[in-house]
Amino acid sequence: MTTQPAAGPWSTSGTEQPPSPPHAPNISIGPSPTVKQPSLSEQRSQYIEQSSGLLPDRFRDNANLKLFPGDESLETYIPNEIVISSDTMEQAREIANHLNAFNARLLKRKRLPFLGMVISVFQLPERPANDVLNQIQQKFPDLHADLNHFYRTQSSPQTSPNDSFIQLTSSPVNINCDRVKIGMMDGPIDIEHPALANQRIHQQTFIRNDQQKAPHQHATAIASIWLAFDPSLSLTQPLLPNAQLFNAVIMKNQNTPAASVEAMLLGLNWLLEKKVDVINLSLSGPHNRLLQKAVERTTLKSTIVAAGGNTGGNSPVYPAAYPSVIAVSAIDSRLRLARNATQGDHIDLAAPGVDIWVADAANHKGLYMSGSSIAAPWVSAAIAMLGHTQNPRQIEKNAKDLGDPGKDPQFGWGLVQLANKDTCSYL
Repeated sequence: MTTQPAAGPWSTSGTEQPPSPPHAPNISIGPSPTVKQPSLSEQRSQYIEQSSGLLPDRFRDNANLKLFPGDESLETYIPNEIVISSDTMEQAREIANHLNAFNARLLKRKRLPFLGMVISVFQLPERPANDVLNQIQQKFPDLHADLNHFYRTQSSPQTSPNDSFIQLTSSPVNINCDRVKIGMMDGPIDIEHPALANQRIHQQTFIRNDQQKAPHQHATAIASIWLAFDPSLSLTQPLLPNAQLFNAVIMKNQNTPAASVEAMLLGLNWLLEKKVDVINLSLSGPHNRLLQKAVERTTLKSTIVAAGGNTGGNSPVYPAAYPSVIAVSAIDSRLRLARNATQGDHIDLAAPGVDIWVADAANHKGLYMSGSSIAAPWVSAAIAMLGHTQNPRQIEKNAKDLGDPGKDPQFGWGLVQLANKDTCSYL
């Protein structure tokens, strides 16, 4: 593995720029021809200080942030399908026999041993799935059944060349996380991207054979926050260098990339099999009974960190809003909540998520992305740095309080703090 340098460049535009030697910061409020602007290295150092609890007075920000909002026109579930969980295969067969009365056709049945359940996917007749589901639940009130809901990514690229962008790809100096096993569920990662070359990335696909995988863009961006290293692309400070990454590919092309709850259950089961230390879910969608059950069982063995949402307002999104999940909101470089961030009591922490420089799968270069999808990996990294000996919720106690004193609906417990040490706790 290549040893990462202690500092990397920070670009204030979409173009690649060489690093500048660090020296004393000279922070200015905004652009002015008569006021000295901070160098790239100065700006980066200032934001690293912010992540370490030493908060500079002020930073520039992209004034025209546009995060991916909820789109009411997108389908929220697979039409005419329901998913049912049971404890045993025998129960699953019995349930299938009962559903014959509803003309439900079994599409798939799978035992998920690490979740301790059997899932069955049924196709319903040409009637509203909600109506049939309500009838089934009235007749079998103890049945764990729900629609095959969709879950979508929570980020978007930023393409405003005239605004000032912020890059934050920092970690403790020369940290080595080669014994960390981090999990994620997303689209496919572009392992051919030069910034991810020779990394230990393992991928398993959980979408149906007749479905097309989602583009590589989102998953590659997420992975790059932890692992990417390529000085020519200004990607020089991964949060978890040398870590082992397990990616459950659950996103298919569905107008926009989307993952079904069926795929999410399959992915969680696989990640538990791989005994990952933390699972990053940079996606969100509606409440689902089966997903809730799977999340509860998963968090008995691992930690789930999820994007808090970019829909605005205070309507909770899932899985972030489940009590056992650590929900993350995005903030900008001035410690302000991202404009379209979802708020609510379920938000646990805030992390950098506005104009973050990440790997671009489209052209094997880099781009800026924003959203709670991009903020969640920072919290996942902070948990991974703790190791097995500490309670993951310790990061909430270590957070830098923002907003109202204590936990609040905008920032949760505050800005996550990265461990200030040279190694992950696993070493």
